Amino acid sequence: MSEPQPIGLRTALGNRMGLLSRPVLGVCAAVLATLLLTAVTTVGKHVSTDLHPFIATTIRSVIGVLIIVPWYLRGGLGQLRTARPLFTLFRGFVFSLAILIWFWSLPRVPIDLVMALGFTSMLFAILGAVLFLGEASRRYRWIGLFFGLVGGLIILRPGFVPLTAGVIAVLVSALLFAATRVMGKFLVRTDSPAALVVWQMGAVAVFSIPFAYYVWQWPTGIQWIWLVVLGILTVLNNLAGAWAIRLADMGTIEPVGFLRLIWAALAGFVVFSDVPDWFTIGGGVVVMASVLYIARNDRREGRAVVSAID
Repeated sequence: MSEPQPIGLRTALGNRMGLLSRPVLGVCAAVLATLLLTAVTTVGKHVSTDLHPFIATTIRSVIGVLIIVPWYLRGGLGQLRTARPLFTLFRGFVFSLAILIWFWSLPRVPIDLVMALGFTSMLFAILGAVLFLGEASRRYRWIGLFFGLVGGLIILRPGFVPLTAGVIAVLVSALLFAATRVMGKFLVRTDSPAALVVWQMGAVAVFSIPFAYYVWQWPTGIQWIWLVVLGILTVLNNLAGAWAIRLADMGTIEPVGFLRLIWAALAGFVVFSDVPDWFTIGGGVVVMASVLYIARNDRREGRAVVSAID
């Protein structure tokens, strides 16, 4: 009888590590996406103060396409193909509406409130993943999500949030963003993250042009610089988000988005001189605890799967 080949052992160890590492890598990508989204929000809010949000949306999308398409074309057009072009185009249209509404709300709503209200998108996305994607509705994830929401309410102190046009716009954009994430999770089963990002950014660049046309004005020199920065940050954020939903279930990565509250508080302090109060600090601790709770349970579940295979 021949001796076992070493490659078999390495393959088995690779499979074991793969089962454990994919959710962890997905969470890491989601954390990076929260940082980048906070940066996009901060820069976008700054730019949209003097430049119409529709113009900023269109230009930053065009810049993003000009940055990312040449990079991926080096590997050929194959990785940018989609198995469902009409569905991908529809997702791009929905995402375009979400972006336009979201950018319109930025000059009208404080950055921390934008982030806090945006958390409703997580509930929509997790519910959509359970209903339409067949993802497991694990109890510990809902528990973590609940306490994450509690942390968000602590930061909001829950009080009376004026139902202004800006607040309504943030909530509508949150629903549309959730729909695009659910559709994206469906598409990554056949398409690469690169394809998702390129099609998404291309769709926004095209669909936002009519909106920008009616309010068009040429940006100033400094505004062009900020728009280029915004385009780069947008590309990185989209890539991180696409890899997150490819590597882990939406129920795992969605609660990580609560970290945006912490980053928003820091950005508000550094950029807008807003000093975080004890409610923000206490709520941030609750948010962090909920994320760690979900990550720990996902790690245990991954180990259980490995044990069952063995």
